[in-house]
Amino acid sequence: MNNEVNLFQIEIPKRASHCMEGQEVFSPDTEYYSILVPDSQGYKRHDFCLACWEGKAKDHFSLAAKTAWKARVVSKKEVEDHSHKTRDEKAFYLLKTALENPLDHDWAETFVLALYLARRRILYLRQELIQEDGSVLCIYEVAATEEMLSIKRQSLIGVNIQEIQAKLAARLKN
Repeated sequence: MNNEVNLFQIEIPKRASHCMEGQEVFSPDTEYYSILVPDSQGYKRHDFCLACWEGKAKDHFSLAAKTAWKARVVSKKEVEDHSHKTRDEKAFYLLKTALENPLDHDWAETFVLALYLARRRILYLRQELIQEDGSVLCIYEVAATEEMLSIKRQSLIGVNIQEIQAKLAARLKN
């Protein structure tokens, strides 16, 4: 494994408050489509209501898009349901810290934390992007904030999972 961990981080802009085409406001429980289009600074995000996506945007933007996904605006109730789970909050904090300060030897812990948080429905897997080198980048959405995170998917074959579980359990207790 090399030291180019940041190579696999994509800065994904937050969702817009309204549809790019029809200007419909995205309220809780509204479904929408998002796409990422490469530009000179990285990626630009475009969000569309279902009607605009089906009517025009899907055909017009799909070819230029690096990726696209369908999502739903979470309601305040769903956000509040996760706020009292301190173990989950700690796991999310550990994940964010690992993504901000990536280390080669911590990649398995980072990936396992992402899997745990996805299982707890704190993160939603939105897309898996195949990179030019053949590696896979998982795009996750944070349920509470709609922030997007990118985490490189790695094979856990040959990794001592019990050791990683023990390390993470100890870090979550503190």
